[in-house]
Amino acid sequence: MTRQMKPGEYARRIALNMERGLSRNQARGKPSKGEPKISALKAAGLLPKHRESTERKIYSKALPALREGKSLRQAAKEAGVAPSTLKRFGRERGVIHATEHRTLKGGKSVPSRFGPSGADEWHLIASDGPKGPGGYRDVPLDSHYSSMMGRYGAAVNSMQNYGDVSRLRSLRGTVVKDTSGATYTLQTDPAAIRAYFDSLSPEDYQDFMKTFYKAKGRSHAA
Repeated sequence: MTRQMKPGEYARRIALNMERGLSRNQARGKPSKGEPKISALKAAGLLPKHRESTERKIYSKALPALREGKSLRQAAKEAGVAPSTLKRFGRERGVIHATEHRTLKGGKSVPSRFGPSGADEWHLIASDGPKGPGGYRDVPLDSHYSSMMGRYGAAVNSMQNYGDVSRLRSLRGTVVKDTSGATYTLQTDPAAIRAYFDSLSPEDYQDFMKTFYKAKGRSHAA
């Protein structure tokens, strides 16, 4: 028995295949004359397997579209994801909220328009980041990565105050992404962390630590 596709699934499959460099006809499974079939490309190892992650699509395409005032459906289309996926991701990560509601028959109010939410801003120390290793200030993170930063702050605190580096070891290779999609590999080398703190003036150190163990709060969504 052939499985029936959900509404929109066929269009999403076409969009995903076009992202992999296929023409629209190839993506539909009906290549034009002279174009190889998807199965032939796969067999020859010529079809790129890498697909842009949903997270990256939403951060790099959907959220900017929402900031421009586009609808949730338009933003999802630009990112190549389903509107339901964008809505669910936004709710789980705390990066999208309802800006308008409409009232249904019976008086029930439902969201009718969505926009990007603010983000928690953190200071962090990275072994690698957009500008290389070092300290970064006011990095906007969603709730998922904010939770990671809470663990990271606790690990650094254990190192500084109790000489316990086991928590840092458990976070080796941990990467956080800001709401624009930029990545930061958290610094877990105790010597490098101490060296960074030692490089700060007393005033800068106090300012940095204010938002190292606890987020500054929600940044503006715009």
